[in-house]
Amino acid sequence: MLVIRMLYNEIKYFVKSNMYVVSVLLGASLPLACFVVAKLSLRVPVALQVFLIVCVQFSLYCAKWYASSIGKGQSIPVPAKRFTQVSADGEVSIETSRVQEMMLYVADVEDYLERKGMLLDKEDESA
Repeated sequence: MLVIRMLYNEIKYFVKSNMYVVSVLLGASLPLACFVVAKLSLRVPVALQVFLIVCVQFSLYCAKWYASSIGKGQSIPVPAKRFTQVSADGEVSIETSRVQEMMLYVADVEDYLERKGMLLDKEDESA
């Protein structure tokens, strides 16, 4: 049972981390699928074809939106609320309970910057 749970978690992580890329590839292959349906002379009503195209495009849009909301898309990740608090005398502090969340957020921002080519990899820094 433990192996199945680990496998499930790995698949879930892979899908979440690559959701944007998969949705772009599926969106790019949609015209090809329509062409294949037309060339195979499948007797599919035009209204059904249009409905399926709209449904697929909507689901791809939702997948891209979700990927961006979890920090794996094309937009910069945005935290739900501010991590730091500034007192009246200018002292910056953070709640101890949110340190782990802040570290994960910084990791997401670094991943975003690496994808955009704005952050050097560790191998590039040593050269």
